[in-house]
Amino acid sequence: MSLTDKVITRFSRITSGGTFIPEIDGLRFFAIMSVVLYHLNEYLKIHGSEKFRQSTETSMLNLALSQGHFVVQLFFVISGFILAIPFAEHYMNKKGFPALGKYYMRRLTRLEPPYIANITVLFVFLLIIGGEKFGDFFPHFLASIVYLHNTVYGEASAINGVAW
Repeated sequence: MSLTDKVITRFSRITSGGTFIPEIDGLRFFAIMSVVLYHLNEYLKIHGSEKFRQSTETSMLNLALSQGHFVVQLFFVISGFILAIPFAEHYMNKKGFPALGKYYMRRLTRLEPPYIANITVLFVFLLIIGGEKFGDFFPHFLASIVYLHNTVYGEASAINGVAW
């Protein structure tokens, strides 16, 4: 086995369907790095020195990094592709239809724990560091946990604005 194969095998993810598509992980890496660099660039433009801020106004690197928010659509495309694979295999390769209960349980157990952890940690930080009052802020926490903040309050989550 070559060194490249060893590295790929070592860093490969275990997928629920057993199918690993390295090109998709490459796209994910590109998307994740684009978002990280976008946020770093925005942070530095706000908190960096005046000289740094002035240098970014005409910088091609800044222009490229400032487009990182468009990568969210790439995440949606990748997710849609991955989620559709079991159904496509059923129709194209005559494999069994995916067990929907297991399919949805996999989505739920994969997505909910990190979401709940994120909202909870940010809620605690806002209480401790942000000086928010528990009684005033807890309803925002509950609404955010059950994905109803926009519906209840008519605006993005007060805890994590990108948690739609």
